[in-house]
Amino acid sequence: MADMADMTSPDAVAGRIVEELGVTLATVTIAVGVRAGLWTALAGAGPLGPEELAERTGVAPVLAREWCRTQAAGGYLRLAGDSDAQGERYVLPDEVAAVLVHGPLGGLVDAAMTMMAATGQR
Repeated sequence: MADMADMTSPDAVAGRIVEELGVTLATVTIAVGVRAGLWTALAGAGPLGPEELAERTGVAPVLAREWCRTQAAGGYLRLAGDSDAQGERYVLPDEVAAVLVHGPLGGLVDAAMTMMAATGQR
């Protein structure tokens, strides 16, 4: 993250805003996974396709597909080795499950989203 001392030009300020926007959007998508039960459904399940994940959680298949792609791009999900033959299939690494499903950070992310949403309500 940019240091405040680096905020000496419009480009530096714009870069900082874009960086923080990316962090915020990542937090939102992680929270969607917590609230919709996507992380829990993936934990220990082995490779799952978005359609299977949608069935397990009750979310729309298109949401599951785009959410999985977003989390894979962020490094939180891995694309399974058999994805070419069977469509996209994703695996939740045990390390991520330990933090978001079995540890306190899933709840922390959810609480942060609740606070952000409440800030915008009047």
